Amino acid sequence: MITLVSDEKQWTCLGARHDRGDYYGRNPLETILNNVNVNIMLVMFPLNIVPMGKIGGDPHILRPERDYPVWRSKLPEG
Repeated sequence: MITLVSDEKQWTCLGARHDRGDYYGRNPLETILNNVNVNIMLVMFPLNIVPMGKIGGDPHILRPERDYPVWRSKLPEG
């Protein structure tokens, strides 16, 4: 079990993708911790996202597996 404290000094906002700031932006910590009823996954190591071919655009704007296929064998399972 993890106990989350509402001390803003102990938290760092990770930010959001360029196109999801309206949904995943910064909010008051008290609001966020008021009703935590979801699973949260934090990736603590870099993912090796390998496109199946040439990407037709900016890889920092396009989304893997939605805008271009990737080799899933390079990604962790579980």
